[in-house]
Amino acid sequence: MTFKHLYIFLSVIFFSNVSFGQLYTEYSSPTSLDSMVLRMFSSPNVHIYNISFTGDYNSYTNEIYDIGYFNSLNSTVGIDSGIVLTGGWLEPPFGLGKPSYNETNYWKFTPGDAILDSIIYPSTTLGAAVLEFDFVPIGDTLKFNYVFASDEYPNQICHIDNDVFAFHVSGPGISGIKNIALIPNTSIPVGNNSINDTSFAVYSIFINSGNCQSLDYPQYYVDHGQDSVFIFNGSTTVLTAKVATIPCETYHLRFAIANGGDDTDESPAVFLEANSFNSEPLKIIPSVLYGGFIDSLLYEGCGFAKLIFRRTYNIQQPKTYNLIISGTAQNGVDYSGIPNQITFSAGQMYDTLTITPVFDNLPDDNETIIVTIG
Repeated sequence: MTFKHLYIFLSVIFFSNVSFGQLYTEYSSPTSLDSMVLRMFSSPNVHIYNISFTGDYNSYTNEIYDIGYFNSLNSTVGIDSGIVLTGGWLEPPFGLGKPSYNETNYWKFTPGDAILDSIIYPSTTLGAAVLEFDFVPIGDTLKFNYVFASDEYPNQICHIDNDVFAFHVSGPGISGIKNIALIPNTSIPVGNNSINDTSFAVYSIFINSGNCQSLDYPQYYVDHGQDSVFIFNGSTTVLTAKVATIPCETYHLRFAIANGGDDTDESPAVFLEANSFNSEPLKIIPSVLYGGFIDSLLYEGCGFAKLIFRRTYNIQQPKTYNLIISGTAQNGVDYSGIPNQITFSAGQMYDTLTITPVFDNLPDDNETIIVTIG
């Protein structure tokens, strides 16, 4: 009896051999914005639609100056490519790839954002860039990676008019709008006043102003003071934003960044990592073994298959997933029975099911087993 192995599709994306040694940027435009967001963020696990943007659009050039694509391969950003939003201008191709002793002085006087104003009240914002869209996740958690950078590091730590950004999510199970740009394992928003290096704090005349949210997380701060290919004096490490979701429900996500007060000569930016926008609830890793060899077929009376289940979200919580068993082979007749549920205990990341074909001397060539996460 022969069972077809669960097929594994391996895809390799080949990039051009151009090697970027600094931060490279491209302006977006109203006609390219949707395709850029879908190319960078959309996946089989997250459906994105109703994309919109508010920022600095020049109708003469048909370019949006404060959102676009970036490639930072071999530079110091920490993310290879994705979407960048800034309180200033991108100035392609290397406007943000200049040495850090340059100032991000773009004097952008477009309006601020009322939601960001509420975060730095009584100050207000200027030069806001706001990207938003609706999304439908298939998993119980959404996550993506990002880096926040600012030219106000390190000498303006704890200033009342500091740069501000937020990722607000709204939808089922969420009260109002929820900012998910938080310091890991805290409820503290990420920014100049919460992620910084206390060894640099002595250079800030505002350190005792009472505006500091925290000085306790220098491990998430990166000093770019001597950087020759990154204009910002400081940034965060690569951080992950995440939020619990209800599978197949509709949510709204709002990325916003702006200058605080009337300070436009030291603008911030947030870099969103391509292909990190994900809501994969569980992953199946198939493996067919017999005689010490890996094969693409499972043979009766010889070998077995293992299905390794790996979950990546809400690991601290117990969770039960439904399995749908189908295919032309009969569960429990042609092979050892597979349960219709798999349960993870709190803290458990992996579980394994073993499939062993039943030796019955009947010709059952090319039968299949399909395991689907319900």
